[in-house]
Amino acid sequence: KTPLIDFLKAKQSEQPFRTLVMPKSQRDYFLAYHGLEELSFTMMHGNQLATFEKLAGRQGKYPGLIYQSVQDLLNTRYVVSNQLLPPEYFPPQRFKDIKSFGSLKVYENLTALPRAFPVYNYRVISDEKAILSTLKGPSFDYRSTIILEAKPEKPPPVPEDSLSLPV
Repeated sequence: KTPLIDFLKAKQSEQPFRTLVMPKSQRDYFLAYHGLEELSFTMMHGNQLATFEKLAGRQGKYPGLIYQSVQDLLNTRYVVSNQLLPPEYFPPQRFKDIKSFGSLKVYENLTALPRAFPVYNYRVISDEKAILSTLKGPSFDYRSTIILEAKPEKPPPVPEDSLSLPV
């Protein structure tokens, strides 16, 4: 066990989250070995859901984990790195340097979504490539709209303002 593990365990007791481990910062599965959920650019164990692999995995030149929507939707609350984060994928206004452990830095993703949250709007997109493209695009509001592959049999009402729904 290390001080990094103790720090993340303490945070884990507050709420569930995932930690993205940047390449060459920690051994693969190090956080997972200590019961912490981790994401990695290099770690794909072969037993993950195919849709998760497509979302987080390599789609062309870049892995999906570089996109804000993917980071936020996967509940990526923290990033661990022994190098400065590339600002084009991890902008300083979203990632706050909150702790250091020697050469390792822990950044907090200020826009990460909680593990579960209500969504009242949806869009139907049946093509898998179009879904990924839409989700990773800068104009899609992934915080309030979900993408479905088919229209539901009994679609819920879509209000103008989700705050107007009865609780």
